[in-house]
Amino acid sequence: MKKISIIIFLGCLLGLNMPLGAQSTGTENGHEWVDLGLPSGLKWATCNVGAKTPEQCGNYYAWGEIKPKEEYTQANSLTYGKQMDDISGNAQYDAATANWGGDWRMPTEEEMTELINKCTWEWTKQNGVRGYKVTGPNGNSIFLPAVGFFQEGAFNSGSCANSLYWSSTPLESSKAYGLSFNSGHHGRSNVYYYNYGKSVRPVRSRVGIETPIVTASVVEFTDITARIKTYATDGGAEITERGFYWGTNPNPSETDNKFVLENIVGNKTNTLLNLTPNTIYYVKAYATNSEGTSYSEVVSFTTLAESPYNEYVDLGLPSGLKWATCNVGANTPEEYGNYYAWGEVLTKTEYSSSNCPTYGLTKSELQSQGYIDSEGNLTPQYDAARANWSGDWRLPTKAEMQELIDNCTWEWTTQNGVRGCKVTGPNGNSIFLPAANGRSGSSPSVAGSRGRYWSSTPYDSSNSAYHLYFDSDNNHYVNNYGRDYGLLVRPVIE
Repeated sequence: MKKISIIIFLGCLLGLNMPLGAQSTGTENGHEWVDLGLPSGLKWATCNVGAKTPEQCGNYYAWGEIKPKEEYTQANSLTYGKQMDDISGNAQYDAATANWGGDWRMPTEEEMTELINKCTWEWTKQNGVRGYKVTGPNGNSIFLPAVGFFQEGAFNSGSCANSLYWSSTPLESSKAYGLSFNSGHHGRSNVYYYNYGKSVRPVRSRVGIETPIVTASVVEFTDITARIKTYATDGGAEITERGFYWGTNPNPSETDNKFVLENIVGNKTNTLLNLTPNTIYYVKAYATNSEGTSYSEVVSFTTLAESPYNEYVDLGLPSGLKWATCNVGANTPEEYGNYYAWGEVLTKTEYSSSNCPTYGLTKSELQSQGYIDSEGNLTPQYDAARANWSGDWRLPTKAEMQELIDNCTWEWTTQNGVRGCKVTGPNGNSIFLPAANGRSGSSPSVAGSRGRYWSSTPYDSSNSAYHLYFDSDNNHYVNNYGRDYGLLVRPVIE
């Protein structure tokens, strides 16, 4: 394969409107940085890793690798297929830390988002090179050239295609967040496969040793479940303890609930289960180093009211299994309820392979990471029925869905104006399953002619799981479907 080289420019323009005594520029291990006046206090480097002058593009790296190479493929990626934490500051995986030393590191996804939201972006040319002049709140600027990227051995020119810069934050299943831009858009944070060859723009959090910077946010919540995202820097000294306090106290502390995390920098997302419906909860993150302990602002959320319609029907099945009368998120049998990707317990606005944590995981990987049990079905933590309805409710297994098909009479019908199947068991009792197709991307479901419901059992393929399918042509069977799709959930109980 022919090796392709390009020379592109990266420089910075420095404003002079910093407060008296503030340090707006500096060097660390021979590499310059600029203070853009960002709320986090983060300093951004004036050039990419591998560049010796502002006019050079520097090197390209696969995510989690610290050396450049001629080809960037899945086959030669050192991290593809691995379950990774945020690598910011980890010299084994962080190209900025490994190559520049000191406290240089790759920016996290949250720090890239801060650069996007807090700065002014201007598409321009500098010394004949296209790119963005990024100006911070204090008037200081950096220049991000259109660097292009490598993908499966081919180079995509930065002058026309997207220019990509790595963050340190993974999104599981061999993907990580990155900064993407071209002349038509700027500052979009997106996800890309680990094997892409992309540029790295380092950052540093401090000048001298400080207490950590800590933030907390609530990603999503339902009636009894919430997903909490926290972020911490080390402040220049090793974190000795990190976590968050949570509870119904408006200022949560150690006297409330304490969630202890690994002592690492970057983003961590954790799920709280079995919360009380219709209740206000508060969360405060903390991190400690040798300089002391820092706390985030308190964030809050109110869990939703519990569904009053989670009754079950005994259909007289051989196993004795009882089926719920409505879907998770619904209040009547005719309502569709909520859509969930397989192995997830919260709804979302977009359903894709890039944001589905179970997509691409083999059965052995699912079990080692706690998604499925020794019998090969979802564990309670990742079961949307158990997580949202609590108690003994759960998703049906593939075998239990097959039992429903083999032992019941299926009738395509309309109930209270909603199309679906009336499923009647051996004892004459019945349930109604509304016909709501799956969701993909951000588009709403096309409902009314077919129905799809998740089981708790993964398919042999690393991208699929078993689901119940039925349609207006009187087809009803169990088949596999992509785990990234949003499907309905009909709980069962023994």
